[in-house]
Formats: sequence, structure tokens, C-alpha cells
Amino acid sequence: MTLACVVLCGLLLSVSMFQVVRQQTAAQIAEILDVQAVHMSETIQRRVRVLEDTVRATSALFSASGMVTSGEFAGFIDHILPERDGVDLLFWTPPAGDRIVARYAIATPGSRAEELAVEASSDLRGLASAALAGLPMATGVVRDLEGTDGTGYRLAVAVPTRRREDGAVNGAAVALATLSGLFREVQGEQGNGSMPLSLRVFDPEHPEEPLYSRDYAPSLGLLTLVGPVVRSTRIVVADRIWIAEFRAVMLGLPPALALAPAGALLGGLVLTAMLAAYLTASQRRAADVGALAGRLERINRELEHRIRENERTAAALGESERKYREIYENAAEGIFQTSPEGRMLSANPTLARIYGYGTPGEVLEALQDIRHQLYVDPRRRDQFARLLDRYDTIHGFESEIRRKDGSVIWISETARAVRDAAGRLLYYEGKVEDVTDRRAAEELQRLAREEAELAGRAKSEFLANMSHELRTPLNAVIGFSEIIKNEMFGPAGRPEYVEYARDIHESGTQLLALINDILDMSKIEAGKKELQDAVVDIGRVARNCVRLVEARAQFGGVAVAVDLPPDLPPVRAEELALKQIIANLLTNAVKFTPKGGRVRVSADIEPDGGLAVAVADTGIGIAPEDMEKALAPFGQIDSSLSNKTQGTGLGLPLARSLAALHGGTLSIESEPGRGTTVTVRLPSERVIRKVA
Repeated sequence: MTLACVVLCGLLLSVSMFQVVRQQTAAQIAEILDVQAVHMSETIQRRVRVLEDTVRATSALFSASGMVTSGEFAGFIDHILPERDGVDLLFWTPPAGDRIVARYAIATPGSRAEELAVEASSDLRGLASAALAGLPMATGVVRDLEGTDGTGYRLAVAVPTRRREDGAVNGAAVALATLSGLFREVQGEQGNGSMPLSLRVFDPEHPEEPLYSRDYAPSLGLLTLVGPVVRSTRIVVADRIWIAEFRAVMLGLPPALALAPAGALLGGLVLTAMLAAYLTASQRRAADVGALAGRLERINRELEHRIRENERTAAALGESERKYREIYENAAEGIFQTSPEGRMLSANPTLARIYGYGTPGEVLEALQDIRHQLYVDPRRRDQFARLLDRYDTIHGFESEIRRKDGSVIWISETARAVRDAAGRLLYYEGKVEDVTDRRAAEELQRLAREEAELAGRAKSEFLANMSHELRTPLNAVIGFSEIIKNEMFGPAGRPEYVEYARDIHESGTQLLALINDILDMSKIEAGKKELQDAVVDIGRVARNCVRLVEARAQFGGVAVAVDLPPDLPPVRAEELALKQIIANLLTNAVKFTPKGGRVRVSADIEPDGGLAVAVADTGIGIAPEDMEKALAPFGQIDSSLSNKTQGTGLGLPLARSLAALHGGTLSIESEPGRGTTVTVRLPSERVIRKVA
């Protein structure tokens, strides 16, 4: 009877092992298939992008250059696609009615693609007609060229070319690639653990008509052990989406892994047979009473040894319990246990003090329904229980509770749900901290932050409104003073009137510049300044700014030089903001440079690819302790030239803020008595690289 039970159990165990190993093998095949499918799809997608990018580049060549020779076209293709990999035939066709005129045709060496009768393909004519009609990119499968060179269907991509003068379409660049070439497997792609795949590519609108299919012969006929595994991925071709379906129709795994399910079944049966034989031998040996008695004696001695070990363990546990009890009683945090119904089961002295009770016993006796007796908002207890039921642990759960004397405090609870072996909830246990002081401090910080933000917004809005209200009458003052100064409507009568009008015009212009700076600063601080990016020639902007300060520099006896490399690339920035930055830096440099001094504007590309524009002078310089004041709005530094110069203290702060809006920085290097160098750096992503 016992032997029969063992054999039956062994058979059941063998079948179970077979099922488990079968599932693991199938999972491993699926995992390998996923990796191969993703890798193959990425390879196909890269090939499609190479084809599309090649056609775009060809279109750009014909759009940029009115006349292209065959040699220039071949050299261009050798430059962008030296190996011709991924493109079987590339040509350009002009508008020719219903015909295709293939010019500048270049084919992959040895592919015989140049022999294709592209002019006779109706599919290709429709594709080229769509591109010549202005479609940015036309793609499609050419089926009526199949069989001409034995390569099957082809993917065709056409992009229009346009005349530079008026943008009219003057032709189309067309590229062809065989689907078998796009979907081929690269030699050496499959490594250890890989398997041959069958591949089927189709348009989801016509799944019954495959565009491409490929099958492999099985290496081992064990498919029945694990079943078929299929994975599908998407291939994006311009505005089209194809589905690539990979199917593992046969195993390419190592034989040891492929035979694992059968091996597990066979091993289980062998193990069952061995166990049956062992039990038979054990039954025979059971008759030997003497051997059994000796064994029992050894067991008795072992039991005595274990009893002594258990006694020592019990003593150690008692000592450990005493230590943990001391930790529990003297912990700085409140420790608790509560039932799911809300009854307090255990509490330490610290918890009693937090809740306003004298002893833990008072807590246990008083709190029988903590949902209503303890929590100010009973729903917090409900949320506490829901979180523990879902996650089993909770950290930093903050709630308002009512102490014994009626006062309200904030506590933070960290707890866990204790369950039995069957997963049934027994109770909640955790710790409690009094966070009332911290919550009060956080509330004060929040109020202070809100007040600061309100004050900042009020200041910015006040400055913006005042600047707007002042500019309207000020423009009239500047305009009328300019009319009088220039005597546009005839003589003013007395020369003093002209001089007074000139003073009014200069003062009004300075005041308008101040108001504009204040308005710009207020916009930046309020986060309302938006850049209008354009391609800017930094050299032209710098020279224009030098011309603006040239008259003032000559009047003060200061020489201004421009040192810019001839190949300085353009940048992507707001031209007005760059003018404002450089003009402010030049104005400060000329203003604080005494007679006979020099000011130099330079620019260069830095090692990280960014652009650095520097304005250096030989003026009075800035002391280290005055740097922060110089960069603060309306900050002005006392110096020997302070009484001779006029300024608002907004030049450097405004320049730094505008540089920051471009993602750049402004730095100052200065030494009193020797001069100052202010450098504005723009990041590399704003520098426009010239294409070779």
C-alpha cells in the first residue's frame, strides 16, 4: 500500500515538474523572441529612416542648387551614403506629364537596379505625381516592378524639390529599396540563445495581403512541447504604419534546454523508481530490532542535548524580552497597537503623555473607539485603515487629534498591518510623533512665502503700470522738443530756446531709456518676458552697438575696438535683447573709463561649443566687495567718476537677466585701477553650426 502511494505521488510529481519546466521553456522562448523582434524592428526602422533621410537630402540638394551635374550628384551621394546601404536606386525626375523621366540615376553596385523599367511602372508614376503635386513625402509599395531582377516588391519614397526663387515644385527625388533588403537579417545578429524567426509584414488595412514573408526550417522538431509564440511590432514609414509579425515556428535553443521538459518528466520517473526501491529496502531493514534500538538511544541523547539548549535559549529570550521592554517603556516616540475596530490594545508611557493621560492603563481604558474619541476628523481613521489594508505599511500619516484635556494637536503616525499565516488582519501597530510645532512652523513659512510673492507681484505690476503711464506723455515731450531743437517749422526765435529744447530732448531720452529698462526688469521678474528668437549675426549686432556709443566715447577720449573672428557663426536669439545686452555693457565700459583708456569687444567659440562675448575696458574697475552691489537692480558704486556719469544701476542686472532668459550666464572679472571684463556666454544649443 505504501509503495503504491509512493509510486502514485512520484507520477504526479513528475507530471507537475514537466508542466513547470514546459512553462519556463515557453517563457524563455517568448523572452528571446521579444528581444529579437525588438532588435529586428529597430534595425528595419533605421533602414527606413536612412531611405527617407537620403531622399530628403537629395531633395534639399536640388532645391538649394538650380543646376546639378551628374558628377556633383554622385559626389553628394558618396558623401551622405558611401556604402549605398539601404537604397537600391536613387534618381530625380522633372515634371513630365504622365511619364517618369529618371535622371541622375544611381544604383547600388552589382544590384542591376539601374536596369529597372521605372518609366513603365504605374505605381511609381502615381507616387511621383503625388510628390510633384506638392506632397511633402509620398511613400508606397511598388508591385509592378516585381520579377524584373528577382527581388520582389519595393518600397518607394518621393520628396518634391522646389525652386529657391518662388518655392514652386520643379521635380521630385525618388528612392527605391527592395523589401527583402529592408527586412533582411544582418549576418551575425543572432547570438547565443537566439532562434530563427519567420517574418510576415503587412498593411493593417489589408492584413490578408502580405507585403513580405520569410520562413525558416526547424532545427529541432519539438514545437509540440511548448506551442507557438508570436510577437508583433509596428514599422513607421512616413505617414504609413506596417505591422511586422514574428513567429517562433521552431526551436533554435541548445538541446539541453530544448529537452528540459522531457528530461524533467524522465527524471521524475527515474526518481520515483529509485524511491520505490529505497522504500522496499527500508522495509526489509525494519526487521532489524537491534539496529533500531541503537538508533533510538542516539535520538534520546540528542533530545537531552536539545532540552539543555532550549533552557539556555529560554534564558536568553527572557533577557532579550527585558531589554526590549525597557526600550518600549523608555522610547522617545509613542508606540501603540490598535484593533481594526478602533480599540486601543497597547500603549507605552510616551504615547500616554502625547495623548494627555497619566499612564498607559488610562489610555487603554479610555480609548475604546479612537475613530470618534481621538481623531478630530473621523474620516482620517478610515483613510488610515484603507491605506494599511492596501499597502500593509504607512509612513508619516499626519492627522489632528484631541487630547484628554480637549486641546488639539497634530501627530504623525508610522504603522504596519499585522496578519496571521492565512493573511487575516489581527491588529495595527506603529509609532506616533507630536508634530504640532513643526506644522506651525511650516504654516508660518507658507504665509511668509505667500506674502513675499504677493509683494513681488505688486511691485512688478506697479512698475509696469507706472512705466506705461509715464511713457505716453514722455513720447510727446521728446517729439515736440525734437521739433523745436531741429527748428522743423522755422526759427525758434532765440538760440537759448534751441539749447533748452536740446536739453529737454536729451533728458527725456534718458528718462525713456530708464523707463524701458524698468519695464524690462519688471517683465523678467514677473516671468512675462518672452523671447522672439531669430537667426542673429552677432558680429553685425556688436558693430551696431559700437556705433551707438562711438560719439560718447570720442567725447570722453576713449578708444573703442572690435575684435571679432571672420568665421563667427550666427546664433539663435532675440536680436533686440542681444543689442540691449552689448549696448549696456559698452555704455558702462565707456562711462567708467577715463580719458585715454580703451574698450574692446571680442567674441569666440568656447571648447564646449558655446559662444562667449566679452567687453573689456581699462577703466576704474570694481572692488570684490562691490560686485554684489553692481549686479543688484539700481545698485551704483561710488567712484571718482560717479559725479561725472549718469546711470540708473540697471545696466548689468538687466544684461544678466536677459542672458539668463537665453539659457546663458554673465560673469565679471575686475581689479580696481586696472579695468573690468564682462563676459556673456550663450549655450552651445543656441550656436548655429555651418554645414560642410
